[in-house]
Amino acid sequence: MRDAAPEQGPSPDVRDIAPTDAWLLAAMHRESFGKEAWPVEAFTGALAAPARFGFLLRCEAMPAGFVLCQAAGGEAEILTIAVLPRYQRRGFGRRLVQLAVDEARAAGAARILLEVAADNPAAQALYRDTGFADIGARRGYYKRGAVVVDALMLACELNKPI
Repeated sequence: MRDAAPEQGPSPDVRDIAPTDAWLLAAMHRESFGKEAWPVEAFTGALAAPARFGFLLRCEAMPAGFVLCQAAGGEAEILTIAVLPRYQRRGFGRRLVQLAVDEARAAGAARILLEVAADNPAAQALYRDTGFADIGARRGYYKRGAVVVDALMLACELNKPI
């Protein structure tokens, strides 16, 4: 997921996520996260909830990645973000994070939060490179069969540009 060395290629286009995208997002999430992916029902519920927003990024008219967020009470949260494996290392993850930050700021949020697996250094590097800092951890948050992995909690203050 790390976007430090983007490849050259076509520029992606972006559109807002719509409630009708639940099946597409679930399929993309499954391709990106395997057994840890959210089921379509999770996306259906998330997309129907108030204060949710997100973006679908496409490359040459093909879905390449997405970010799904929520905003409430002066804060926003990146609920999930995925870039399909074949589109990674092109700067798409960074673009999705920036879109989420910009929309959260426009919605009046003072900061944006997220959780990332402690065993995912590429995603951690992306978030830290885009202005996120550690604020805590959730012990044993991710269950992977018999293995449990902590979630690192990160935040980005929105009163400064990233």
